[in-house]
Amino acid sequence: MGQYDAIICETELFCQFDRLTGPRTVPAADLIHLKNVVLSTAAAIGPHLSDIRLTFPQYTDHGIQHLCNVADKIHRFLPKQPDGGLWLNAVELSCLWLGILLHDIGMYVTPAEKQATLNSPEYQSYAARDRDRAAAASKARADGKELTARAIEDAQLAEYYRRLHPDRVQHYLDAHADLATTLQYKQVRFAGEVVRLCESHGWGVRESNDPRDGDRCVAKLPTNRRIDNMRVNLQYLACCLRLGDIVDFDQSRTPLAVYEDIDFTEEQSVLEWNKHLSVSGWDVDEHRVMYDVPCTKPSYYVAVNEFLDWVDHELRECRYLLDAAPRGDEEAYALRLAHIVDRREVRMADPRYVAGGFRFQLEYDEILRLLMDKSLYPDDTLFLRELLQNSLDACRYQKALADEAGMGDKYIPRIEVWDHSDDPTDRRVVFQDNGIGMSQRQVENYFLRVGKSFYKSPEFEMERQRLAGRGIHLDACSQFGIGFLSCFLGGDKIEVETRRHDCDTLRVTITGPGKFFLIERAAGQQHAVPFLSPADPAADGPALHAGTRVTVHLRQAPKSRIGWVAHTISRFAANQDIPIIVLSGRRRTPKNIPVGRWDRLAKPEPEVAHGSWVRPCLAPSLVRLDRHCDWLRGSAAVWLLERNGVPWPTAGDIVARGDGRYCVAPAVRLWAQTARGRPDGGPECGHALLRILIDQVPAAEVATGLGDEVSQAQRALLCSAEKTEGPDRLWLAEATAEYVRDPDSWRRAGVDPQRPMVAALRDGDREAILSACRACGVPTFEAARLSSRFECALHGIRIPSGVLEWDAAGLSTPAAGSLPNGVTAYVDAVGPSAPKPSSNRLFVPYDQSHQLRFEAGKAVVRHVSALARQHAGDPAWDSWAECLVNDLKATAPAAFAELAAIEPWIRMDCMVGGVYRRLDIKSFCETFGATAAKGGKADTRILSDHWLLGCLPRRRDRSGASVVDLQPLRERLTQ
Repeated sequence: MGQYDAIICETELFCQFDRLTGPRTVPAADLIHLKNVVLSTAAAIGPHLSDIRLTFPQYTDHGIQHLCNVADKIHRFLPKQPDGGLWLNAVELSCLWLGILLHDIGMYVTPAEKQATLNSPEYQSYAARDRDRAAAASKARADGKELTARAIEDAQLAEYYRRLHPDRVQHYLDAHADLATTLQYKQVRFAGEVVRLCESHGWGVRESNDPRDGDRCVAKLPTNRRIDNMRVNLQYLACCLRLGDIVDFDQSRTPLAVYEDIDFTEEQSVLEWNKHLSVSGWDVDEHRVMYDVPCTKPSYYVAVNEFLDWVDHELRECRYLLDAAPRGDEEAYALRLAHIVDRREVRMADPRYVAGGFRFQLEYDEILRLLMDKSLYPDDTLFLRELLQNSLDACRYQKALADEAGMGDKYIPRIEVWDHSDDPTDRRVVFQDNGIGMSQRQVENYFLRVGKSFYKSPEFEMERQRLAGRGIHLDACSQFGIGFLSCFLGGDKIEVETRRHDCDTLRVTITGPGKFFLIERAAGQQHAVPFLSPADPAADGPALHAGTRVTVHLRQAPKSRIGWVAHTISRFAANQDIPIIVLSGRRRTPKNIPVGRWDRLAKPEPEVAHGSWVRPCLAPSLVRLDRHCDWLRGSAAVWLLERNGVPWPTAGDIVARGDGRYCVAPAVRLWAQTARGRPDGGPECGHALLRILIDQVPAAEVATGLGDEVSQAQRALLCSAEKTEGPDRLWLAEATAEYVRDPDSWRRAGVDPQRPMVAALRDGDREAILSACRACGVPTFEAARLSSRFECALHGIRIPSGVLEWDAAGLSTPAAGSLPNGVTAYVDAVGPSAPKPSSNRLFVPYDQSHQLRFEAGKAVVRHVSALARQHAGDPAWDSWAECLVNDLKATAPAAFAELAAIEPWIRMDCMVGGVYRRLDIKSFCETFGATAAKGGKADTRILSDHWLLGCLPRRRDRSGASVVDLQPLRERLTQ
């Protein structure tokens, strides 16, 4: 007999094999075989259990001593017969022992398995999401602490295996087939039953915590499994195993000598060891669970009580399950353990401390009043958005599970809303979805607990990481678990009907936020196939199918117009991925809200500050944001004048300036080239506009004998009028022909053509040109200005009013300076990298909104660069690109990040040796060297206040003057 099986033989629970009598025993040869199965298993796994500490050095003991302790606790609380023997039969006792021995074997990891796990996409995805540990490991390495860094990474790997270890028992037996073949009785193998028993200690008791499989709960284990002629109550054995495991709470699991040798990197591990070390005594029997714990630190006291809360939960769950389970021999399968732990001896060791888990106690009604204050939910209709996002999350979760099960084509997500707000007898709004639904455990632990969101729980995080490892993206927009409270702003009674597959349909009636809830189970047989949607959409959701239906009974008739529900939901659901149908009591035709409206945007509306006449002349060049960032969806539009319906930088006499202005006037082309400034920094150059007009007239037209500047300018105006397309052609031709072709008409109007018109043209003075046009009777239009527009959504739900920031006074602040003028963006952020919403989803915190605008700005800059390169060599496009690129101040950080893409169109106005020059970036760096001075009277200096300068650091030169450091610019250009 070896070391480990010898230890097992000495336990009271193993000695019970020899005390079995009557129907509980088996033939002597079979009994010897069953005992040998247990002992050989102990001998085989003992060394592997000892090796667990190699992977889990900071974890408490999971070796053979822990297994003996579990067996001892189980023996203590199992009901006994008058002769002291157990009620279990020999096969049940064998299965129980094998469950004890193998339930933690999944924490044993071979070096090859460890390396394979480290290289697996599943683990790499898991590790990437644990940013705190990754940062701690990086900092330790940066500080030269390589051993600490490795310990942190090992702790991360250990946590990964800890979560998976119940499901790794089958993997262990597959790798040790010789051991698995011994698990049999009279030629009937029961390895499968042992595996299920071991796996069950990671399941829920009365319901599954695995949405893929509703059978993975202790309540679904058989109570009358037959192995040959012997009954095995797996449900009862599973309760015994999980209770024996959790009540093994003492110093034997944390040897002090081992504790002193551990280099802890996890604070939680330190607490775990010390709460065990604090236990000085315990007592477990059929009727009591008690611990004597004199704690030396308050943190240990709190940790002990939190652990005992978990023990209380397990005791209650198992007692409730076994008390309710129907069986013919209750005496044999009874558990009389206490419902809660006796904590009278859990105390502080120092009597000066007053024992107690003291913390602030919240006044429930007052906290609810604050949460439902108008400052948090200023609009009574916001509860529609909260219900909408809950339905979207539930459907997305169900869709991810359907995809994983290979039934993605069978599941058709649906969200339906009924608007009965005009019903005179029962004003109400009903939301229904066929999403994942809720089980009783989720209703109790999350839905009914304000501030605790299931989608922020470790349970959901594990699901999300598991699905990510299979290439299925799942993320939720629900964040804080308080949004449902907004329903009470509009209603005083709420009814929730919900069903999760393989669970009962639950009806929850809520008559007020501070009132008790009524929960009842609804009868009815649910559909057998989890993801199959019915042909009739009205039959979807509870009670036959998974999903949730929420009915909000409105307190008063809505003040807004008829159809306010459909209007509000359509406004919120900007880019959702699930179709929504809104039905109204008065509307015969349902309103269908399509999916991905921003993704499929064909022609968005430009944001015209003034000059609405320019709208028909504009066309968008669309930017698909998901092509530039994996967590952005939606579209951006760079607005240009159109030519034959196609975006074009110029058309006729309408010119797009880089600052977003679009001007129309018979004698005016105003853009950046009109004013460049003299070398001395004085008034603008005289003949800039005139030279541009002359250059745009074909050579054949110029060679008409019109030699003076005035005639050439007039001829240019006529050519512009004749080339103009669209509704403005006739106006331009009629309005300008008279004045252009017949200079005497100006004199008849009392205006000397040599004054003020020609003077204005010559000087490039916009105001003088417009004034002269008015004085001459030439009709003019006011210049139009296009602004940037930034519409933001998270996971398809629009953030109202595009608010991205919120100041301390509670005043909304739209995102300022996020995009260049003349660009509109409809940005939807999704995925784990996306910004997270605030408590009421009205805004995104500043630092996160900055990142969102930064990524959207980079996408626009890349698109502008690609557009200009696509039309390389076309003067019109080159001029447009130069104007726009030099006007990127609003998105300067993003533009600087994409400097290599737009560098060909950047120009800097400079004085070089007393001569005015416009330098490209490379020439600029070569001319100025390491630093550049802006302004002043030096012969070589920067004249323009370019956005690029704001991206560069400043420092003092030797004379104390402020200069721009060009080193970051040089580094960016060489990347």
